[in-house]
Amino acid sequence: MTAKYPKVSLWKMKKVELLIIADSEPTIDADEKMTRAEIIGEILTIESDVIPVTVISEYPVQAPPPVPPVPELSEEEDDLPPASVRVRRIRKLTE
Repeated sequence: MTAKYPKVSLWKMKKVELLIIADSEPTIDADEKMTRAEIIGEILTIESDVIPVTVISEYPVQAPPPVPPVPELSEEEDDLPPASVRVRRIRKLTE
């Protein structure tokens, strides 16, 4: 048996949203005087046979793609405005 609601998504919810979930469950007796942590604790005690939702943090981490090398500045580019220099660099990379 697994938890019916993923813990990660519960901590991101507001107290009002947690109270709505608690009201929809017949086994929970929650009121507005309870703190967020108490409500979350009550919700997490509910178990379900439902297939658990895969949380983004459970996916494997992938390395970022390699960064292409930046061409060095030449002396003639020093006299040009920065936008022109960038355009020339981009054109050199795409050739």
